[in-house]
Amino acid sequence: MIPVFVYQIFVVWLAYDNAERIAEGKRIYHGLNGLLHLLAAAIVLVHGWQYSVALLFLTRIVFDSSLNLFRNLSLGYVTPKPKSIIDKVEQAIFGRNGYTPKIIYAIIVCLALVL
Repeated sequence: MIPVFVYQIFVVWLAYDNAERIAEGKRIYHGLNGLLHLLAAAIVLVHGWQYSVALLFLTRIVFDSSLNLFRNLSLGYVTPKPKSIIDKVEQAIFGRNGYTPKIIYAIIVCLALVL
């Protein structure tokens, strides 16, 4: 379980880097970000599938929240024109509500870690 939480330190840094890139008008490499998260999930898979699930959903919460805070936006901010595939899917399901997915993801993380 510790690697799941340690990875979040990197996720906060990644959110900071992305916030800086956005401020400078630079490109965000969403595919690379996603690949890093999937690689981390694959690495913790040796401890059990539930840790991979927890890592992915916790990463979503931590990254989105950190990115919004670094950009001086509300925790529930949702971009009107999402660019990443995950953001597009999330917006198709939840609309512009940024809090509901975080609550659902937190429940999934808790359930995964108690299984």
